[in-house]
Amino acid sequence: MCSSDLKKKVEDKLADAFKYIGGVNVQVETIKSLFVELKEYPQNKQEMKQVMKFLANKILSIVAADWVLLKIIDMGSFVTLREYIQSRGSVALIKYEIPNKGLIEGETGSDYTYITSSQNTFKMKTFCVFSKIKINEEQRIMLQAAVNQLEMLFLIFNSRFYKHREEVNNKRVESS
Repeated sequence: MCSSDLKKKVEDKLADAFKYIGGVNVQVETIKSLFVELKEYPQNKQEMKQVMKFLANKILSIVAADWVLLKIIDMGSFVTLREYIQSRGSVALIKYEIPNKGLIEGETGSDYTYITSSQNTFKMKTFCVFSKIKINEEQRIMLQAAVNQLEMLFLIFNSRFYKHREEVNNKRVESS
């Protein structure tokens, strides 16, 4: 192999390494932002909606889906507890029939795919539904982290203990 061929081969490998390192850095920054940018737990429905909007936008920055639907479902009654849908740019949202029971039972649609929360302890599940695209393992891991974080934040938001503690603190402040 002549030196110019060897040099070209080394340059190509170096370029590939820099591209890979750049991709890893973007992934690390995305994961970091999922856990660091949310400074406070949501205190009301509007703040919970803002959390869902934030996570939906982060998800759209992770995957090239046209839209994403975040859905929290009660597993016993199949009732939607919270949901938020976000589309990319000027993409028109198409009304998809995505039945809660189907999501819980693991059914997939021809136009969408989803990631679900990994915890099975609670009587609810959180889903990240998005337009059918192929995702790699790193993207799946980041989506899983986002969905698990949303479920945790929703549990805290709905926690009777947490709400009761806030009421007690507010009464103390009022009586002071």
